[in-house]
Amino acid sequence: MKFLFWKLFLIVSLIGMSLSYKACAADQFSHTVLKLPYEPQNSSPWGKVINTWAEWSAFYGELLDANQPTPFSIALPEIDFDQYTLVAGGVGVKSSGGYVVSVASVDEVEDSVYIHVLNVSPGAGCPVTLMVKYPSTAILIKKATKPIRFFVTNVTSECPV
Repeated sequence: MKFLFWKLFLIVSLIGMSLSYKACAADQFSHTVLKLPYEPQNSSPWGKVINTWAEWSAFYGELLDANQPTPFSIALPEIDFDQYTLVAGGVGVKSSGGYVVSVASVDEVEDSVYIHVLNVSPGAGCPVTLMVKYPSTAILIKKATKPIRFFVTNVTSECPV
C-alpha cells in the first residue's frame, strides 16, 4: 500500500510538471513513430538527427548491413526531408527484454525543440525475455530549424504480480 501511494504521488507530480512545462511552450509539435526493421545495435546510448535523404540512406543501410543476411529485401521508406526531420536514439545494450524507449512529447519553445523521452526499465518482479536487446525509437517531426534538446525521464515499470 505504501508503494502504491508513492507511485500515485510520482505520477501526479510528473503530470503536474508536464502540464506546467506545456503551458510555457509556444507550440506543441506532433510526432510520428517510425518502425525500424531492426534495433540499431549500439553498445552505449546514442542519438541522431537526420535532415537529408543521404543521411537517412546511410543510417538505414547500416541497420540492414548489421543484420545481414536477411531473407528478403527491405526497401528504404520514403521521407520528405523538406517537410520533416527524423530523430532516432537508443539507450545502448541491455541484457534482457522489458526495456522501452518512448517519446512522450515534442515541444517547440522560442529557441529550441524539446523532445521528452521516457526510458522505461522493468521492475524487479517483471517477467522479461533473456535475450540481449537494444531499446531505441525513431520519430518524424515537422522540419526543425532550431536546436533539438532532450529531456530523459527514467521510469521503472511496476508489473502486476
